[in-house]
Amino acid sequence: MNDLRACDTILEIVRLFKKNAALTKSSPDEETRHFYKSNTNILIPLTLGYSAVLQKLGEPRDHNEILEWLYSAIIQNTYDVFSLENPIRDLTLRSLNAVQKEFRLLHKTIPYNRYLIGLYGALAKDERLFNFAFDRAAVTLSSIDKKGALTCEAVRGATATSYSGLTISTLLQIFELAKLQQQNYETIPNFELIHDAANFLLDVGENPKLIYPYAKANRTAWCEKDYRKQTECASYNGYGWIRHYMHLFPDHPNVVRIKAFADEMNTSDTMTTARKKKLSAIVKRNFPNIYIKKNIYHSDQWSKNDINDIIYDDTGNSNKGSPLCLYERELVGEKEIGKVKAKVQHSDPANSINIWSSISSGEPAD
Repeated sequence: MNDLRACDTILEIVRLFKKNAALTKSSPDEETRHFYKSNTNILIPLTLGYSAVLQKLGEPRDHNEILEWLYSAIIQNTYDVFSLENPIRDLTLRSLNAVQKEFRLLHKTIPYNRYLIGLYGALAKDERLFNFAFDRAAVTLSSIDKKGALTCEAVRGATATSYSGLTISTLLQIFELAKLQQQNYETIPNFELIHDAANFLLDVGENPKLIYPYAKANRTAWCEKDYRKQTECASYNGYGWIRHYMHLFPDHPNVVRIKAFADEMNTSDTMTTARKKKLSAIVKRNFPNIYIKKNIYHSDQWSKNDINDIIYDDTGNSNKGSPLCLYERELVGEKEIGKVKAKVQHSDPANSINIWSSISSGEPAD
């Protein structure tokens, strides 16, 4: 009953947006923030929500009208993938160089845009738009260098770690989209490089100096003028991809490493403040607070206030689904907390709280 009521509410909101032709007439200017907010805060969540409505209630009588509005809004806030000026998909980076180009041009290649277009493609059963997400994911993956750096994000000054993490998050969301449509995301060209990017960002978490050679370019950075302040600016974005990564690749060595970080936070009696700060940036918000609270580094009063919560539930809007929804179906409740208290020294926090292992990674989410 609650599901049906929620679906009715989502449909009502979608129809309100459609009736008012919302987000279809904003005028492009030199400021890209309104595009970003329209996509990440409204269109992506609304598209995901409407997808749930279709699965639960079926197509409403005005489904085609809703799709028409949604496509217009998406194209207005991204770009026309198949316009007269751009009749075929651009499958390469061409001459785009993130060090040399300004953010307005780079905006067209941002992963969340292609993810949104892919979401619409799945919703509208439009194969060419659905596939566009994977074309662009392949382009992003091809930009990962031999060290594992996402070269268009690693140049972004103090926010290099943050934006690298956001890009990994969106790539994982595209992989999840493929899985939900019974597609094999491992066939995306350069797919295996996602693990190099994850490993590099884990390395940077322990040793931020590794990203300095890229970050010193200071392109479109906004958090700090000093590009060396990676840990301070990683915030919840830099490592908001971890839980999703653990879900998709539970047996990968990177996951073993991540769990080892959590174990160290749980057991260490001699951890330095510097290491607490670095490891907290990685595992905080990704493991139950009770498991890692012994060595959590509190960067502000809000962190201290939330230490007794089940988990720091603030991985950011751009990390869709993090940390406890979309791809995880078993939320942490009193019963699970009891398990953690009983097994707090367990070497595998994922199993002790049973939130990653509750769903087989081979099964599509509902």
